[in-house]
This record gives sequence, C-alpha cells and structure tokens, in this order.
Amino acid sequence: MTDARAEAARLQIADIARSMLAGEISFMEGARSISAIRFMAQIENDPDILPLVSIDTKSDTVPLGKIRNLWNRNALVELQSEIDRKESWARDFGRPHCENLVRRFGETD
Repeated sequence: MTDARAEAARLQIADIARSMLAGEISFMEGARSISAIRFMAQIENDPDILPLVSIDTKSDTVPLGKIRNLWNRNALVELQSEIDRKESWARDFGRPHCENLVRRFGETD
C-alpha cells in the first residue's frame, strides 16, 4: 500500500501524461517532469516510467520551457530542427506509455 504523497504524485504523473497526449506540453518537457517526480510516486522502475526517463536522458541537452528565455535566439533557431526531431521521436516512443499511465493512475469517477 502506498502513502498519500505517493498517490498524489501518481495522480500528478497521470495529469502530466494526459497533457502530453493532448498536446498541451511537449513530450520532452512532460518526460522531464515525470522523471523528476517518479521517486515520490514510488514507481521509479515502472515499465511505463522508464521509457519516459529515457526520453528525459536523451533530450537533456535541449532547452525547454523557461530556460529557453536564457538562450540566444540565433542558437535556438539553429537547434530547432534537432528539437523537432527529438520531439517527434519522444512523441512516438512515449505515447503508449503515457496512455498506460493515464489509464493506470488517472483519477476515476
């Protein structure tokens, strides 16, 4: 049995995965967020979490979110094709795992 913090973290993971599937956040950004809270959720070795950790690891050089504001605009333009390529891969690779996480840990009525 898991504690309330782990359950809350699992719900948060399901919400992030749902946002990724809906296109509200990128798969790379969502994978980073899920990777960061997997220990709190007590599912660090889960078969649907590990692929998202892989996405996080393989895209850790890509500037995402607020950090982009600190980057030179020309550098971002030069990186955009790499960012797009990695995002496409992350979406294809991560989609089934996000679907599973939403199904398994999403709030049910």
